[in-house]
Amino acid sequence: MRAFALAAFVLVALPVVARSQEAPAIAVEAVAPTKDGLALRAVGTAPLPDGATVHASLVFDDTPGLYREVPVAGGRFEAHLGPVREKVLPGMYVVRVEFRARSQTAAVLGKLGPGFSIRAGERECYFGEKEKEPLERERVRKKMMGTMSLLRRVYLALAQQTSYSIDHAKILKQKNQGEIPADKVRQLEREWERFAQEFWEEMFATARFDWREFRRMVLVPYNPRAAEGIESLLVAFEKWYGACAADVYQELGRPVPERVASLRQFDRETMRARMHELVARIDADLGCASEPWQLTDIAAPEEGDVDGDRYTSKISKFAIEKPGEAWLFDRTLLSPAVRLRLRPAGEATKDSAVVAVEIRDFPEAEGSQDLVRLTEVMVGARWPGYKKVSAHPIQADDKTMPRGSRPGYDMVYTTEDGGKTFQIRDYVLFCRWYKRTYSVLCIAPKGRFKDFEKDFDRICRSFKVLDAPPAAPAKEGDR
Repeated sequence: MRAFALAAFVLVALPVVARSQEAPAIAVEAVAPTKDGLALRAVGTAPLPDGATVHASLVFDDTPGLYREVPVAGGRFEAHLGPVREKVLPGMYVVRVEFRARSQTAAVLGKLGPGFSIRAGERECYFGEKEKEPLERERVRKKMMGTMSLLRRVYLALAQQTSYSIDHAKILKQKNQGEIPADKVRQLEREWERFAQEFWEEMFATARFDWREFRRMVLVPYNPRAAEGIESLLVAFEKWYGACAADVYQELGRPVPERVASLRQFDRETMRARMHELVARIDADLGCASEPWQLTDIAAPEEGDVDGDRYTSKISKFAIEKPGEAWLFDRTLLSPAVRLRLRPAGEATKDSAVVAVEIRDFPEAEGSQDLVRLTEVMVGARWPGYKKVSAHPIQADDKTMPRGSRPGYDMVYTTEDGGKTFQIRDYVLFCRWYKRTYSVLCIAPKGRFKDFEKDFDRICRSFKVLDAPPAAPAKEGDR
């Protein structure tokens, strides 16, 4: 990495006013870049005997970025702090020089006598271009918030997948006299490992790498306490993942892999509480309130009321209608995201249709256009042999929303599975805070899609999102 020159960035150096006159003090007389611009040179006086040392550091927001122990000779010191190869963000820094008794020789301590004290010396130095500081601060804040948003997404996915895997294993045990059939064990284990590959080994690992690259490139970030909190959160995340994964393998009656066992140090609930504590602290340091890091409603088992052909969810905040007695509601647990299925009665599954209500969380989204883009990316990556047939934005009637309509997206595409082609209508409505999508997936073999098209349309038109009272606010100008 190219060295970051300091020479052009020391704009002003101001002495910090002494707090007391009771004890002798170290004085930092001047701070300037060295000739090559890669280090700082601080000079001053220290009423200490020859052979003593002082500890010099460059501090931002009480967090040291550079430090060095230097000798005192003739009551004076000269400290070179650097070289600085990281980016120095614009802002007011402090060069602090202090005496540390534990660093002194016995001879020096003998000369100073018992109870010796000396006040530290400080000098403020502004680095960087002052007009760029607000922009840089906002960039760093967005980096921190973006990292937190991505970690929250992994957290919710891991919490939901863990809950699903363990709950599904328990259901299978209840149905099979305490034993999980071997084929189901293999299926659940494969599902867990696919999840671990996508969310842990790829998404979490990428977030951790990006964050640590950012930290490596910057000498001291703005809000260093929040940065320290994020680092602690990453460590806690690894321990929590180890606890989650170990619990899943144990529930399945499978040996816990060594890579998982090495991460598990505490139980799931202990680490979950620790992570919530860290998130609250980071939010306070950043001066913001992120969305709660807790299991959302889609992690809970689905419950709802059936009134004739209408199903209203008590958990997931939606209502949907089936097209008469020829269709059935199916709440069989498949995955945390799939809340309900509708099936034609009496038809063979492999040649029939299925409608699934699926909830997807996108905490990084900030508006309807973000949800459209993220939906397109997710769908394209999810379905093998994906081919788009059509896609367009929609406005569904909804009196609880401003202007009486709820934004969404209506897609039709094909996918390949087991040598067969299936056609899917993906009817998507957006939550009013633009952080979640509610999808009605209408799936049938391509050759039979038209047989069910009218029923699919009727189901989609009946679908309602019940996510807030009528007075709830929505973003203006984003629709």
